[in-house]
Amino acid sequence: MTTTEKNWSYSDLADLTHETQVKNFGWCSCEEQEHFPYDDCPRPEIGLTKCHTCPTMAPEEQMTNTPDYGKYAYVCEYCWRYN
Repeated sequence: MTTTEKNWSYSDLADLTHETQVKNFGWCSCEEQEHFPYDDCPRPEIGLTKCHTCPTMAPEEQMTNTPDYGKYAYVCEYCWRYN
C-alpha cells in the first residue's frame, strides 16, 4: 500500500520507525544527518549523542546528563533550558 492509498492517522505516524518510514514514504529526515527522528535511524560514528527529548544531535560534552530521565539521559542545551 502506498501513501496515496492509505489514510494515515496520528497513531499510524506515531508507530513509524526508520524502516517503515522509508518503506512507506521513500525517505527519512535522517538522510541529512542532522535530525534522527527514530531510534533505528543509521547514525554516523562521529561521537554525536542524541538528545533525550528532541531529535538534536551534538557532541556529548555539549549535552547535559540529567537524572530526570535516567543515568545516561542526555539533553541538549535548548531542552535543558526550556523544558
